Amino acid sequence: MFRLSVMIGLLSLATVCSAATGCAQGNKVFQNHFLGIWYGEISSSCPPGASTSIYYARIHSTSNDYCNIQILGAGKLVTYSIEQCPLDDYTWALFIIIGGGAVYKLRKKI
Repeated sequence: MFRLSVMIGLLSLATVCSAATGCAQGNKVFQNHFLGIWYGEISSSCPPGASTSIYYARIHSTSNDYCNIQILGAGKLVTYSIEQCPLDDYTWALFIIIGGGAVYKLRKKI
């Protein structure tokens, strides 16, 4: 059990360590820049009901510096990481499965 918790802890640190710099405007983060112009957008939030196959830009910090975005105008420089959408819509099923397994194990011991 200890090994499992150490592995989960190390994997969660891996996502925090892979931060990049981008330009944010509204709910979009632009990832690439060429000659001072940012392009290549990704959403900064997960749409409702999204699966884990959908990726989004999780913004860690925002600076006061402005950046140019294509023909859209200006945005602000941000530090972000690319992450998968969480499984929040399925947590109720996870609790039922884990709870059922726990009840089964407890009844088996008695």
